[in-house]
Amino acid sequence: MLNIIICEDNEVFMKKNVDSINIALANSDVDYRIRKFDGYCDELGEIIRNKEIKKIYLLDVEIDGTSGLEIASKIRENDWDSIIIIATAYDKYHNDVFYTRLMVLDFICKYKGYEERLVDDMKAAVDITCKQSLFVFKYNHVVYRLPYNSICYVEKEPLIKRCIIHTYNNQYYIVKSISWLLDNLGSNFVQTHQSCIVNLNNVKEVDCSTNTIIFKNGESTNLLADKKKKEIKEYVGLNK
Repeated sequence: MLNIIICEDNEVFMKKNVDSINIALANSDVDYRIRKFDGYCDELGEIIRNKEIKKIYLLDVEIDGTSGLEIASKIRENDWDSIIIIATAYDKYHNDVFYTRLMVLDFICKYKGYEERLVDDMKAAVDITCKQSLFVFKYNHVVYRLPYNSICYVEKEPLIKRCIIHTYNNQYYIVKSISWLLDNLGSNFVQTHQSCIVNLNNVKEVDCSTNTIIFKNGESTNLLADKKKKEIKEYVGLNK
């Protein structure tokens, strides 16, 4: 089931959000559940930390007692797969670099065709979420289907036209280029070296002194180019 999480403390806009989502998915066969919050709470925190469910977030920038930006930051601490849509009453937020770092799908002004745009964004978000569940590829006439979250990193083998996909518990081979994989893996995968792509969602630590990226399963790679260090640290939110 797809979970659509709304964080909004204005009852009028909460109703607009729910109505727009229902309109967007009226002709879809997607099984979904709308979960409504007026701010951050323990229940929302549990949802954010749960990697077993598919999620789309619709966050208001200014929520009583907290901020949609703070909630978005909490989401990106461990989750680079879920779609985030930001609703704001102010155009000034639209070009903020902070939003770019949080990899937000769209920024919608509440007073400029809000509902129509939200319907379009929700259709796109659902389409992206449903299509990105599994990475499907073939090697030696065998078809593999790997959950995106299970992939830690991909590295190119030297001298031959083949890459190794490192997952939490295994390794797989694929005859594709690094550039092709970068285009097809998803937005949470970032190239750290000409021979390596990492899944930001599975990075535990970055040691820039040794050019080492350490993953949550204990594996590591030193395929981190100097020019990529700052970018990776910003994405992952590490200061080491």
